[in-house]
Amino acid sequence: MRLTILTSILVLSLAAIAQDKPADYPPAAEPPENAGEKPAEKAAEPPAGALESVVIGEGEKTVRFTVDTAQAPDLAGWTKEQLIPVIKEWYPKIVEMLPGKDFKAPGSFSIVFDNKYEGVAATMGTRVVCNPAWYRTELKREALGSVVHELVHVVQQYGGRRGVPVWITEGLADYIRWYLYEPQSKGCEIPAHAAGRVKHDMSYRISANFLNWVIAHHEKDLLREMNAALREGRYSPALWTERTKKDLETLGADWKKFLEGKKA
Repeated sequence: MRLTILTSILVLSLAAIAQDKPADYPPAAEPPENAGEKPAEKAAEPPAGALESVVIGEGEKTVRFTVDTAQAPDLAGWTKEQLIPVIKEWYPKIVEMLPGKDFKAPGSFSIVFDNKYEGVAATMGTRVVCNPAWYRTELKREALGSVVHELVHVVQQYGGRRGVPVWITEGLADYIRWYLYEPQSKGCEIPAHAAGRVKHDMSYRISANFLNWVIAHHEKDLLREMNAALREGRYSPALWTERTKKDLETLGADWKKFLEGKKA
């Protein structure tokens, strides 16, 4: 009898304990097999910037070039959507503008955005190096045109020839950029009040303005003639007289009068 009573009390106690737990009380979960282990590190995603390889033309006119934005992945979208189309259109045009006897323009070249480069852009043979920091600030202004300028240097291939004036080399590159690629920007205009402070051999935009004036008023084929002479190592100041009937200093003086609004 006593055993029966104890058994009944134990059953009632267990029932009471069960009633104290909510209906959805979860059972104890078994620990995972890898409990205590550190979660695996997520593999690093490759940078958005990469090496774009592009082919232009076919047959003997095939040109291959690469654009490397590995160090500037934020410029990869702009490169693909804007820069590469400009290169594809303008490199062949520049090759046609700057022909030469027994000369074949480079069939390959590269453009690299290098964080270590502190200038704007520079060309060494067929390698163009660009400063990502500068390009980020000029994407809607001068970025594309600056690359066109460098493409001219890729085609020029004047090398280290003696007697090649830097002001003409850079002036020709800026002439093609500012007067042929982006004339609407009027990036080489020189106001009349500044005419007294400029000289034809001051390089880049100023020399480009001078070359444009000579081409418009004296020799329409000056671009081809000057380029061929520079590349073939036969340039001399006498070339100006041969092509325009005026020496370089006279042309420079007449150009300055034109800038001042006077008739040369």
